[in-house]
Amino acid sequence: MGNRLRFQLDDFPVPSLIADFSNGQSLQRRRESGDGGPFSRDEAAELLATGRTTGANQSALDLLQVSSLEELIGFRRAFRAEMIPWFQEALGSLESGADSPWRETVVYRRDGEAIPVLGRARDISGPDHALTGILWSFIDISVLKAAEERARTAQRAAEEANQSKSRFLATMSHEIRTPLNGVLGMTQLLLQKPLPPAATDMVRVISQSGEALLAILNDLLDLAKIDAGQLTFELVEFDVNAMALGARNTFTALAQKKGVSFNLDVSQGAAGAWLGDPTRLRQILYNLISNSLKFTERGQILVSLSITDSILTIKVRDTGIGIAPDRIATLFDPFVQADRTITRKYGGTGLGLTICKELAELMGGDIRAESVLGEGSVFTATVPVTRVSGPAAVLEPDRPDEAPDLARTWNLKLLIADDNQVNQLILQTMLLPMGFELTTVDDGKAALDALKAHAFDIVLMDVQMPVMDGVSAVREYREFEKAACRSPIPVIAVTANVMAHQVTEYEEAGMSGMVEKPIQIHALVAEIGRLLDARP
Repeated sequence: MGNRLRFQLDDFPVPSLIADFSNGQSLQRRRESGDGGPFSRDEAAELLATGRTTGANQSALDLLQVSSLEELIGFRRAFRAEMIPWFQEALGSLESGADSPWRETVVYRRDGEAIPVLGRARDISGPDHALTGILWSFIDISVLKAAEERARTAQRAAEEANQSKSRFLATMSHEIRTPLNGVLGMTQLLLQKPLPPAATDMVRVISQSGEALLAILNDLLDLAKIDAGQLTFELVEFDVNAMALGARNTFTALAQKKGVSFNLDVSQGAAGAWLGDPTRLRQILYNLISNSLKFTERGQILVSLSITDSILTIKVRDTGIGIAPDRIATLFDPFVQADRTITRKYGGTGLGLTICKELAELMGGDIRAESVLGEGSVFTATVPVTRVSGPAAVLEPDRPDEAPDLARTWNLKLLIADDNQVNQLILQTMLLPMGFELTTVDDGKAALDALKAHAFDIVLMDVQMPVMDGVSAVREYREFEKAACRSPIPVIAVTANVMAHQVTEYEEAGMSGMVEKPIQIHALVAEIGRLLDARP
């Protein structure tokens, strides 16, 4: 039998060897007792310890780095405790009369190096069909495992780089928004004062420049959220007519200023209430209209919204400069613009259309462009929506010209927590004329102490502060408030940290609302009014 097996091993295509277990005590006991149950771990370990290597082909000698069969005979170090689970499973298969399946395990070379392999076992039985040995076959998968490890390492590096990018963008968002808050906050306050016409024009230029910088920052953050998979969508009831009227209110004045006709059409099939993400749909609609207005100097812009088979179609047609055919394919790529020359007439970052496409696709839709150079373009976005049963919702359209009453008098105590002196000054200058009694502190710990010691009607809480951050301060105060049986005080996060996971953290800590920096006075007053009006 030995000669026959050696001949078979020499011809075997993968590393193979024979292990003799004829003297294994546990194997003998199992055979004598007729126990056909599964091999225990201890039995498998005993067999591994008592077995002897009695033959091998050249591939196995090469795998184990053994120069000759004589050197291999009796060599047990190739098989160690790490193999026990695999060996236990293999014995179970052999006991049932079948070859064991290929399973991953390891063997050890003469120098002690572990080699990952796929291993399979076959029964070598004696005349009485008792298991006397095992024919082992192995496939070296060390190259495959090394490739897998490289892939895992690359994935970890990519994830770490993505996290670093997200942290960097969050930091830069905060650092850019904070000085922008000073610029835009003070220009808002200046524009409320009686200034000479020339000075008013200068302040408006500063304000418009700051708003343009803020728009670029918001686009970059949206793109970063999309790349990081952090962009979240809501499914709420909305009205297509209200969304369309909001667009008309927002863009009609700009179109008239350019001498461009602006028309909007909503099909009858789109009437009523639908489920979707109105914020993101509005973002797509407004970006497409803004893009068309930028590149249209004459003629008209026609915006149409329709819903067929639960697919909302937003189509924006213009008579602008058009797009060259070779630019259409890359038009939705980040930072790509139709006019790439250094003398280009139209500004922008090239992110608006990219964000539109990403938003549409993430909501299960698509966007496409058609254009004739010199004649105009048509942008079509499609997004699935769901009809709401029952009567149509009555939702108010966006009205940018309507704002909270800034002349209202608030005889209320308000706590401001912000470590930045400019931010403090802006908030004080905005709110003092409205009749608020203001208390200002420089960090979260001071805010917490003030809240415990004094009664306030509302709190404006910065997030990123020394000593104690705003989130920790609010979380700790909510616990104190509950233990002391106090009525909850509305707390507004006034912050430059506005990424989705950060907003979620504010809500979980117990903050009642949020106002982004740079602070828009109308948004701040509206949020204060909303929370105060919602009090019991």
